[in-house]
Formats: sequence, C-alpha cells, structure tokens
Amino acid sequence: MVDRYIKGELVGVLVSPGYGIGFSTLGDKEMCMDIDLIEAHLEDDSVEFRHILINRYDNPYVDENVVLEWVPKDTKFIIAEDNGYEKLIVIDEENIIIA
Repeated sequence: MVDRYIKGELVGVLVSPGYGIGFSTLGDKEMCMDIDLIEAHLEDDSVEFRHILINRYDNPYVDENVVLEWVPKDTKFIIAEDNGYEKLIVIDEENIIIA
C-alpha cells in the first residue's frame, strides 16, 4: 500500500473533476492517495507531479486538472468515472443497493 496523505483523521484523495481523461481511474488506483503526488499538487509543483507519474507509475498523464478531496481514515470508497469526470463516492450501508 502506498503512503497516504493524512491530516488528522482524514486521508487526501486526488480526483479529476472535469471531462476528458480521468486521473484516478486512468492508471494505478493507488495514485489517488500517493503522498508524494498530493504534496506536489499542494505545492503546485507540476514538474515533480509529472516526474512521479512517469517514474513511479509509468503513466505519462500530465493534465493536472485534479482536486484534493478528504475521506475519513479506513472509509471504503470508490471513484466513479464518466467520460473522464470522476466522482468520489463513500460506500456505506445507506447508499448500497442489493438486487
């Protein structure tokens, strides 16, 4: 498991809010919580951000149209994607439907 960016009881998760190429759903699913990617994003360091994507994940994705969302530690979630637009969805008993 990748080192996560934790602030108090929350874990940072990167998602892409716009249409186009998804970020967290494009490659390795651990990218969304990678502490180094999140720190590069927060520092607005696009060179380091791209360097990590290419060298750690072999992913040349360079669109930095990502936002940082927060999820409570140990919470199950998914990142749904539609045409590149990503939405973080927390999984709990209230939003699960079983057929």
